[in-house]
Amino acid sequence: MVLTDQGANAPGLQWISWTPPPRRVIKANFDAEIWEDGQVTIGCVLRDNTGKLLLIAGFLGCSNVVNEAELGGAWEAIKLTGEYFPGFLLWLEGGAISVIQDLKGTSATNRPSVILEDARWLFITLEVFRISHTYREGNQCADWFTK
Repeated sequence: MVLTDQGANAPGLQWISWTPPPRRVIKANFDAEIWEDGQVTIGCVLRDNTGKLLLIAGFLGCSNVVNEAELGGAWEAIKLTGEYFPGFLLWLEGGAISVIQDLKGTSATNRPSVILEDARWLFITLEVFRISHTYREGNQCADWFTK
């Protein structure tokens, strides 16, 4: 948990931490990292309303473009939730605001992406409770698994 200065336009400080989901909702946090050598790593963490770790996964990614790597993390989180926790609602959360906007369909740019279209198709198989952005401080566990 970290206090973060939000700049001159924000009044004071904001407390940032991981927020648990309601009951019957799986919160899936994801992150991706692109290393200097071009290797991409993805981390996904699934937790319940008590904060209990239900599933932790790390993957090697296939795209060294930041948004595509992050979308790969979202796709893995969506897929894992549907595979291991059918019948639960999904709360998908990540740190890349542009990816969250793409997934929500609220992005100002309309980038074509096979991974994005596949992720949206996976949404059809799950009931999505929420898709949200968090700062790195609220996504530390998933961020750690990319390292």
